[in-house]
Amino acid sequence: CKYGSGTGKTGKRYHYYKCTNSHGKNSKCTNPQVSGKHLEKMVILAIQHLVSDEKFTQQVLDQASQVDHKLVLTLKARQSNLKRKITIKEEGQQKAVMLFTEGHTSIEAMPKILNSIEQELVQLRSQERAVGIQILELEKQSPDIDVLRKTFSAFTEFVEDLDPATKRKLFH
Repeated sequence: CKYGSGTGKTGKRYHYYKCTNSHGKNSKCTNPQVSGKHLEKMVILAIQHLVSDEKFTQQVLDQASQVDHKLVLTLKARQSNLKRKITIKEEGQQKAVMLFTEGHTSIEAMPKILNSIEQELVQLRSQERAVGIQILELEKQSPDIDVLRKTFSAFTEFVEDLDPATKRKLFH
């Protein structure tokens, strides 16, 4: 839809919405333009209806929470796997030192072995921190159902009290 305005025969301005394909002789759209006042009122009524439907509102909020929750669980599993890999690498470092002290590894081979393990540890720890940050961000963003419900209600009350020009700006 495209928003427009015009002046009637009496000089009064009116606002409307029309399909963006509805201009020109070869227009493919047969939908008539719709009064801006009428459409804006319908949007407000639809929002009010949805907000007043506790079951619907709860379903929407639950679905939003589930998406975040599933992603957080997936990230926590990945974080746990990375921590396990870190522990294994740290044990590998200790084992390499023990093999050296028991004479099973040469002193020349030790720096290469320990550097390789250390590089892998740095990479794993970096990945684990990044996943931890993602988890914190998602948990911080998860919706508070009561806040959302109050916001929905306040929005509909707020919009009802706006003057027509401000409503038009809001809907664009």
